[in-house]
Amino acid sequence: MGRPVTKANGRIKPLTVLGANGKEEYHPEARYKLSWYESGKKRFEDVGQDTDVAVASLQRKETALASFNLSAFTVPLLRACLPSEFSVPSKSARPAIPEDGSTNPEAALR
Repeated sequence: MGRPVTKANGRIKPLTVLGANGKEEYHPEARYKLSWYESGKKRFEDVGQDTDVAVASLQRKETALASFNLSAFTVPLLRACLPSEFSVPSKSARPAIPEDGSTNPEAALR
């Protein structure tokens, strides 16, 4: 995930992030995501590729979280994510199967 690049006027440069070397990188496949902490867990929400929609979503999320107890939530952050940063389980991956006759799903984890 990279931080979106902002223009001199403060608006976000579409689908452009700061790379590891500190230089701007254009990624047409990037998507904007909101991230925030809720009860100690990090949460994410995909808000698409449109910068105006992403900023509006960020403002709505900030307003929604401000109405809750601020000790349980932290302010969301807008990030640009590249598809290569996420792993998708293989279609050949198989879930653990519980032992015969077991109704306890945690039996498969042993």
